[in-house]
Amino acid sequence: MAERWVTARDGVRLWATEHGAGLTVVIPGAAVLEDDLDPLFQEFHVILYDIRNRGRSDPVPLTGEVGVPVELDDIEAVCNEFGVVSFSLIGWSYIGAEVALFAARKPAGLQRIAMICPIPPRELPPNEAMKRYQVRYDKAIADLDAFRANLTTEDQLDAGRMAKAFYDAVTPLALGDPANYVHRRSDPSRFPNEWPDQMRGALERVWETFVVGGYDLRPVVSEVTAPILVVHGDADRMPIEGSLEWAASLQNSRLVRLPGVGHFPFIEEPDDLYPVLSTFLSEG
Repeated sequence: MAERWVTARDGVRLWATEHGAGLTVVIPGAAVLEDDLDPLFQEFHVILYDIRNRGRSDPVPLTGEVGVPVELDDIEAVCNEFGVVSFSLIGWSYIGAEVALFAARKPAGLQRIAMICPIPPRELPPNEAMKRYQVRYDKAIADLDAFRANLTTEDQLDAGRMAKAFYDAVTPLALGDPANYVHRRSDPSRFPNEWPDQMRGALERVWETFVVGGYDLRPVVSEVTAPILVVHGDADRMPIEGSLEWAASLQNSRLVRLPGVGHFPFIEEPDDLYPVLSTFLSEG
């Protein structure tokens, strides 16, 4: 494994690392995924990096740039830093939407795109899984806030340990079977940028850039011709209807549904996910 810093166009430093050999696959979101991606490292040259304002990358002040447009530029910066000529992209969760938008730029060298449990291409009514998750997530946030409110000046607050407890409470709620959380190895609570307050603020700032001018990405991606794989767990809190719309909007796409899987197929059903990814990424 080799680590390096990538300097984005505005001077923000992005932490990046590479593993393995073979066809190149670029994956944003290292802090949340890296330690659960071993099967890909065995087959491909994988470049992972932490998104700006997340993980080990530089925090971005409120006056700085965050969100979709600059994160698309950051993908290019990472590829340029590593001298990538031909590559595929994997995007999970909201980054699934971003990699489709990146493909709409028709960048030279982009071969294939995999979207894992992506957010919908437009705003959809919340499904029952989302409603249940939101109730439990809000309770976890309230419990965290109540804990802080009751701290005395003599208390020594270990923010990292509290962040881990928060993730241990919240993440299983996003799984098809919460018991599968025991298989997770990635621990984003190691990084201050991933502590609950910072992470929530970072996501809110990113979301604001999605909704500018209306949130419907289907017209933007309608001319993308690169092969695209959309993978969605049918127990995901993200509505499956969103991935059906992605597949319908993208000219050269196919959808794979994972039964009983929630929002983290990398840890829930790796034996189902990785063969699908490997086959797709290795195709001509």
